[in-house]
Amino acid sequence: MPESERSPTNGPLATLLRGHSLPWAIALLTHLPGLRGGFVLDDVRAITTHPGVNGHGPLALVFSRTFWGEALGTPPASWRPLTTLTFALDVRLFGLAPGPMHVTSLGWFLALLTVAHSFARAHLPAQAALVAACLFAAMPLHVENVASLVGRADVLALLFGLIALRTRPTLPGLAITAVATAAALLSKESALCLVAVAAVLSLTPPHGETPRDGRRRTFVMILVVGLYLAARLLTSGTIVRWFTPDDVLAGAAPWQRVVYAVEYLARATRLLVAPFDLCTGRKYAMLWRPATALTLPFAAGLGLLAIGFWSSRRALRASRPAWALCVGATGAMFTGLAWKVPEAMADRFFLTPTWFAALALAPPLLAWWQSGGARRALVAVLVGVHVAAGAYLSTRWRDDPTLYAHAVAACPASAHNHYRYAGLLEHRGEFDESAWHAALAYEAIRRFPNAWEHPALEAEETLPPNERVRRLHELLRIDRPERAWRNAVAGYARRNEMPMAAARIMVGFAPPPGPTNSGGGGLRRE
Repeated sequence: MPESERSPTNGPLATLLRGHSLPWAIALLTHLPGLRGGFVLDDVRAITTHPGVNGHGPLALVFSRTFWGEALGTPPASWRPLTTLTFALDVRLFGLAPGPMHVTSLGWFLALLTVAHSFARAHLPAQAALVAACLFAAMPLHVENVASLVGRADVLALLFGLIALRTRPTLPGLAITAVATAAALLSKESALCLVAVAAVLSLTPPHGETPRDGRRRTFVMILVVGLYLAARLLTSGTIVRWFTPDDVLAGAAPWQRVVYAVEYLARATRLLVAPFDLCTGRKYAMLWRPATALTLPFAAGLGLLAIGFWSSRRALRASRPAWALCVGATGAMFTGLAWKVPEAMADRFFLTPTWFAALALAPPLLAWWQSGGARRALVAVLVGVHVAAGAYLSTRWRDDPTLYAHAVAACPASAHNHYRYAGLLEHRGEFDESAWHAALAYEAIRRFPNAWEHPALEAEETLPPNERVRRLHELLRIDRPERAWRNAVAGYARRNEMPMAAARIMVGFAPPPGPTNSGGGGLRRE
């Protein structure tokens, strides 16, 4: 064929990309190491002790209990019956064993990749669409969504959400949109944000559609969301609590919530680019309430917002989808601006925003690849590093001790991880090590501006303040005699030759009578 007749689709990259199994191959390399994991963290509450899932009760309990197996309205009041139903079906087919359930979760993720690739092809050229799917498959941020069984909720919500956004705006297609939207909401509440995505995409519909078609789809999704919220309010009255700021932002001023959300954007982007310190969650000392807007994360977040605004404006002028707006619409759900976030910066929250980020990054990344051999090599190396990081992180979800040990090493400033690890170590009888982590956690929480809110205390809101403090001390395992704590911590410090500054902090640890207002911040092991 003459050079002039050669098209980009005939190059070596196109030959490789024609195989639609490439995203699957990348996903398998990333997530297969996690198939040997057990029931970890919240898997126990959502699966092994849920009477509708474990077979100790009728299957109907899947619909009449919360995601955690409690009565409807019991905090945390997550109701995700479709996800819970998939757990129950797994148990009835394969027994209460983690292995087959992990295989099923991986299968759901592969199904999501297939639907996502189809969605991308409706909005992007074929090569860019497949690059987006491959990029999405390679992101280590998604390990928690596959290796943690409860992370399946996010996978199902995005899977059905993309089906709702992908169907043709005919009468049968709109019916499928309605059913798929309901399925996404019944998989996880955060699917609410996909209505905003539908509105953004209606501005630049794919080939063969008009803006009016997009508005019809958006209207159908809004109608389903309205019915869903009304049903939740009537059955359990919980949606008001969804919009109450939690933990870090409880009682924060409006400007603090805005600054926190902008900083959140910068931190989330950093994790997307360099996901080498992923852990089970970041809270309190690691992500504290802002005391000022003069911070590097806030400045970086403002820069990203400016880039997103510029990108969206340019895309809309060129009649292309404004993917940056979609990232913002889905990511804002987890910033604490309007929605109650129980775990700040949990990796599983990023599944939907990163899909739209992959769609935004795919065309320039493809152009970069096609521009030269050195750049191709760099892209290949970066993807390989991310796949390797994801494969390693998948092995960390083997059991609670392995995961907690990784979490406190990867995120040493997260008071929440130290707190949870302390409880596990004490249960195992490792009291000195438990004392170290409990003291770190409590000191960080003590320095936090407001009283710390623990899920086990949410149902005890009528307790007097002093009684809540006593219960909090009990939950944190800090109700031992002060002398016992001093001796345990001092002994640990001597054996591990800790720096004197850290030893003084540890040995001087004693629970104060109540929360203080000494500002954010935390301790880390030196």
